[in-house]
Amino acid sequence: MSKIIIDDVVKDYGTFVALRGISLQVEEGEFVSLLGPSGCGKTSLLRSLAGLEDIQGGSITVGEKVLSREGYTVPPERRNVGLIFQSYALWPHMTVFKNIAYGLSLRKWDKKRIKARVSEVLGVVGLEGLEDRLPAQLSGGQMQRVAVARSLAAAPGVLLFDEPLSNLDAKLRETMRFELRRIQKSVGTTAVYVTHDQAEAMVISDRIVLMNGGEIVQQGTARELYETPASEFAAKFVGFSNLLPARAETVGVSGGVSTYRLDSKSAQLVAGRVRPGIATGESVMLSVRPECIRIKRLSEVDSNDSVVALPSRIRDIVYAGNLCDVFLTVGEFKARAQVLPTEIEGFSPGEEVCAVFDSRSVWPVPRDVSAGDLDDTPPAPAAAVAGAEAASPAPGMETTVLGQK
Repeated sequence: MSKIIIDDVVKDYGTFVALRGISLQVEEGEFVSLLGPSGCGKTSLLRSLAGLEDIQGGSITVGEKVLSREGYTVPPERRNVGLIFQSYALWPHMTVFKNIAYGLSLRKWDKKRIKARVSEVLGVVGLEGLEDRLPAQLSGGQMQRVAVARSLAAAPGVLLFDEPLSNLDAKLRETMRFELRRIQKSVGTTAVYVTHDQAEAMVISDRIVLMNGGEIVQQGTARELYETPASEFAAKFVGFSNLLPARAETVGVSGGVSTYRLDSKSAQLVAGRVRPGIATGESVMLSVRPECIRIKRLSEVDSNDSVVALPSRIRDIVYAGNLCDVFLTVGEFKARAQVLPTEIEGFSPGEEVCAVFDSRSVWPVPRDVSAGDLDDTPPAPAAAVAGAEAASPAPGMETTVLGQK
């Protein structure tokens, strides 16, 4: 196992700068995912780690050895790094055994040692008994595991994954996420994984590094990124979040909550979590995850002082098996709730309701104009939109502080 230290790394292609002073440490045995949209710099960072790209500033150290700095790059074959690509890159005319053994033969291992090592790694990836099969006789998941076994065979200090599951179908991708995590934990090799799929990163990783524009936006566990996004970009990219524009009204009032006034005609006050660094009067976006919202009729809303209730109108209801997506108009805003099918029975598009959620599910993030292109709120069908007027606040709710203890 090897610790990775990335210190102020710059990658400049001349026409654009892919990495803008990236600094990151990956501990021994840690599984870290680099997550972000296309062009964010994650693949450039992985290729720099692998020695496939020179860097124009900073340094990359693995273990005690500096592998890259400006004007100096240790070639890939001397880095003790295993790289698993999007394509399996298996020799089609070689058996599973020979595909895995090939690299060991180049390293001049003797035949008995190669045979023992191939058997060992096949056991790790769960492919015992398939040594004599050709790649064409394997499933996509089996071929991916052969590629992993080939990289594990020489006992690299670091494993690098370049979107290895992108060629698999959805069901197999889901299975292989757990398999890759199991394999990495069983061998304990330090791993860096590149993906644009946030669900994949959340399942596999000990820690996620979210990137955008050649910089690190946020890093932490899956739960930290999902529940406490650092920015509007993070809230939009990691999962889906309803984002309501508002201003901080009071910060850290009694009961450990703050209040925020919505930027809407109703100017409604909403209680939410306290976030350090948010000042009174600051412009924010209130992040509320769709699974936190429940749909109630106006007459069913109780006076629980920890509950936020926003008058809304249903635009559309979409059945998705285990959940229903409910698309709402909340004043001048659009929102989405995810509820159990049984919770939405009897409701229909056009109906006036309340979007109800706990104040603890409200998390403020600073406004970020650059995050606008990630707004992926699915539109309701045109017919539903045409028949749904903007919901107005129910009588007596225009200036009520909702969700404040």
